[in-house]
Amino acid sequence: MSEAALATRRGELIAAVCDTLLPPLEETSLNGGWGESASAHGISARVTDGCESLPPHVAAALDGLLTRLGGQDFDAADLERREELLLEAGESEPGRFALKQLKTMVFGDLFGSFDEDQPDGSLLIAKGDTVVIKVHRTRIDWIATSRKGDVFLGSGHVTGIKLSRGAAPHASTVTGRLADAWRAA
Repeated sequence: MSEAALATRRGELIAAVCDTLLPPLEETSLNGGWGESASAHGISARVTDGCESLPPHVAAALDGLLTRLGGQDFDAADLERREELLLEAGESEPGRFALKQLKTMVFGDLFGSFDEDQPDGSLLIAKGDTVVIKVHRTRIDWIATSRKGDVFLGSGHVTGIKLSRGAAPHASTVTGRLADAWRAA
């Protein structure tokens, strides 16, 4: 296979992974029309481009994952089967590490209070993962976007937070599309 054909195949597999992580959803009033897939929003292309400059150990893990998925006709499978294949690939290395890297390239979150002009902070969290963060509020608001902030994925609130003594405010500044998404939430 030529180098161009290999690059094309790699891009197809990365796009299929991105579209499995962020599939098209039925449009509802809850998602504000953000029901298109990662590829439809250009996320897959940006992730593919970003994969060209990964550190060697990350690139090797990604190559291992893509080789595995390519051998399973991943990109030709329906969404349910692709989800199954990703779960299986994530059960061991290098799949687990590669998937974590791809997930963080697709998703990002901001958190704080919608009553304020800027969020308290931001983090990258992969679909299905959980994180524990330090906050200084008993309630935080959040929005989820694509990593570049150009695709709004959802928003919500976490309430009933128990604070430790001396919880200090966080400082964060966002601009552009992320700032607009935060203020609109």
